[in-house]
Amino acid sequence: MPPYRSPVPDGTIALDDARWSTLRHAYGAATDTPEALRALARTRWPDDIAIWSDLYGSLCHQGAVFPATFAAVPHLVRFVGPGDLRRRVDVLSFVGALAMDPFARDAAPPELAPAYDAALSTMRDCALDILRAANSAGRRAKGSIVPSLIAGTVALHCGAVRGLSLCEGNSVEAGWFSGSCPACEREVRFIVDAEGIREIESLDGKRRTPQRVLEPSRLRPALPAARTIITNESNAPWPAELALAFTAALADELDDAALGEAVIQLDAVIECSRCRAAVRVADHGY
Repeated sequence: MPPYRSPVPDGTIALDDARWSTLRHAYGAATDTPEALRALARTRWPDDIAIWSDLYGSLCHQGAVFPATFAAVPHLVRFVGPGDLRRRVDVLSFVGALAMDPFARDAAPPELAPAYDAALSTMRDCALDILRAANSAGRRAKGSIVPSLIAGTVALHCGAVRGLSLCEGNSVEAGWFSGSCPACEREVRFIVDAEGIREIESLDGKRRTPQRVLEPSRLRPALPAARTIITNESNAPWPAELALAFTAALADELDDAALGEAVIQLDAVIECSRCRAAVRVADHGY
């Protein structure tokens, strides 16, 4: 049984609290959520796949969040301490999916918000350690967990990017995302990959206009240092300021230069083609 490794934040609603019956998820009262969270503590991969499917379906249904979501996330902090790497990656991926929505936090009930915020902070701090643990895994293990780990880490560290697609299952993709300019609110679709940053201007995705880059990504100069640290696999702590550079370097380790480039370019500043505002790519959101 995977042990609970980390304490839950103050203010977390206990699993036996009667208030779960008053909280809602996608399918109604969240009376089944406490048992799903208990079940995670009793299982390991792959026996937990159905449990995660239920949690995604009820708490993050098609990207939507619910009051029960904010009550459940603090309990997931229990699983991000040293322990089962696959479980830690699954938790980070789930919380990262929530963090991709820039307005999800606005839906948090006031009494649940402090514990939820504390949980996100803990997840953000643990992401680097989980990246490091994944780097120490064998290449086959990396291939199965690193893509979703990268997506979760980017969402927690790089800001909310609605619709960002860095991976799907175990298949790594380039960075497609949709959002709107924070200055003029014009809706846009981008592809961010090894060819640069291009706006998609046709429904079939074939007409792509290169974007004017005003400031190059600050992540690119940090990439050599991140690659060196990953290659050395020493016991020295990984610098927190290199968190995103590590995700790009790990993508390179998987021979997926497009994914690594997509992560790097998210920090670039481009010019909005309508209002000419200078906007960081990752700050385009709904």
